Amino acid sequence: MKNNWLIFFAAYMILIGFLCGSPKQLNKVIKGETEIYYKYNFDTHLPYEKLGEGMIVFCDNSSLHNLPKDYSAITVSVKADAEEIIKILRLNVKFRENSLDVVSIYGYSPLIKGGIVIDGFLINVQIAAYLNEAKVGSPIIVGAF
Repeated sequence: MKNNWLIFFAAYMILIGFLCGSPKQLNKVIKGETEIYYKYNFDTHLPYEKLGEGMIVFCDNSSLHNLPKDYSAITVSVKADAEEIIKILRLNVKFRENSLDVVSIYGYSPLIKGGIVIDGFLINVQIAAYLNEAKVGSPIIVGAF
């Protein structure tokens, strides 16, 4: 009887693990046009912008598998509003900044790996939303918005 309970418990924990899933990279949760920041320069056939020692590579999700995986930040541009993205990412919003045209939202998503500390909060997602478009960055947005 005791062994049956242990087998049931182990199977239950494995099932919970599959249902919850492990944290992923932002581009695996939200699809769109992507900007990836690297702390170094390399040769690529994709459009890019050199930033001194680093660079931003511009691509779509189909090109990501050809790029190095050791990037420092990633930004995905999508046709969605902030509330949709918050729901998709199960984002725990830490703070917001509003300006005339854009709202910036900073938070933590259990679906995304990593993070940085801003104002004492662990942040792994920044959203800049305007009308029905948004840039979503992890840990923060790459480049301008």
